[in-house]
Amino acid sequence: MRWVLALVLASCYRPAPSPGAPCAPDDTCPTGLTCKRDLCVLPGAADDAAPADGPQDISTPVDSSVNLTGCADKSREGFADVADFPTIAGCAASWEGAKDLRASRSGGTCGNDLGECDAPVDACAEGWSICGDDGDPTILSTRATAAQCASGASTGAFAAALSHCSAFPASACEYVLPLGCLVSGSCSEPVCCGPACRGDQGCTGGVYSEPDTLIAAVFDEGCGAMTTTSISGVLCCDD
Repeated sequence: MRWVLALVLASCYRPAPSPGAPCAPDDTCPTGLTCKRDLCVLPGAADDAAPADGPQDISTPVDSSVNLTGCADKSREGFADVADFPTIAGCAASWEGAKDLRASRSGGTCGNDLGECDAPVDACAEGWSICGDDGDPTILSTRATAAQCASGASTGAFAAALSHCSAFPASACEYVLPLGCLVSGSCSEPVCCGPACRGDQGCTGGVYSEPDTLIAAVFDEGCGAMTTTSISGVLCCDD
C-alpha cells in the first residue's frame, strides 16, 4: 500500500523550475527557463535588470595623490587660482649657481620646504614642465594674456624656458621659431611673468605683442645659465 501511495505522489509532483540558477555550459536551462547573462530566468525577464543588490556606483574615484597645482611642493606662488589657471603655475624654486632652464629632470623634487633644485624643472609637478622648453611661445600666450602674465603673482618673477628673442641686430629684433634658450648676450634673458619682471629690454615681442613681453634677470644671466638671484621661481605648464 505504501509503495502504491509513493508511486501516486511521484506521478503527481511537477516541481516548477527555480529561476536564478547558473546556466549549463552549453547555455541551456531546465524546461520553462531561458539563459540570460549566464543565469536561468523566466522568459520575458528584463535583460538589463539591475543586480539583486541594487544599482552599482561605477563612477571613477578621485585619486587624492594626483597633484593638480602644477608645482612639486603642491603650493602655487604664481597664477594661484587653479580654477582660473588650470594649465599654468608659478612655482617657487631656488638652486645653487647657474643652471639651464631646459635641463632634464634629476629625479628629485624641490620648492619651498622641499629644498633647492638639482634641475629647475624639478620644481614642476609630474606631467608638467617649464613653459616654453620646446621654444614655442604660444605655450605661454595661450595660457595667460599679457596682462595676466604681468600680474600673475602678487609678488616675484617666474621664468619660462625660452629666451625672449633670437637675435638683436642694429636694425630690428628677430624672433625666429623655435626660440632658443641662450646662455648669455643679446636676447638671452628668459621670458618672465610677475610684477618683479623687467620690461625695459630692447625686444619686447617674443611672446606677446610689443611692448608686452617681460623678461627676467640681467644681460649676463640667460635662459641657458640662469641663477635665482633675480627670480622667485619658474613657470610650469601642463604637458
